[in-house]
Amino acid sequence: RDKNGQQIGGWMPIDQFPATVSNTGDSDAKLTAEGQASGLFDVPNKVNLNALTLDDNFANLHKEYIILAERADNKESAAIRLPFGKGSYVEVCIDARSTFPAAEGLLENGLAYFARLNVGQAVEPGGKLATTWGKIKSE
Repeated sequence: RDKNGQQIGGWMPIDQFPATVSNTGDSDAKLTAEGQASGLFDVPNKVNLNALTLDDNFANLHKEYIILAERADNKESAAIRLPFGKGSYVEVCIDARSTFPAAEGLLENGLAYFARLNVGQAVEPGGKLATTWGKIKSE
């Protein structure tokens, strides 16, 4: 958190590319042209985003974020991609507590999407969850 108590970094590089999450209710969503072209929602599985429980949304996004889907109720972002370093972050606002196994196809699609997106490239691992967790466990 910064001196004002705001979260920075951690799960995404929001200290460099600001974004917030709004606590909104469930909503249908519509893919953007970028979302349709991505293949994230139809390769290898056809995924009906509206069959998943959408919860919350992204807002106040830095211009570098690519919006893949928008909520039907408020036109805010429901799925985003942020090119970063040698890879990308992809986030989808789904309530994982209530949508599995319906969301399993989307997870498989995510793996295929990243394989196509930046072949041979990945986000630098230093300071991310796995390395941070390993450091915490060793201490």
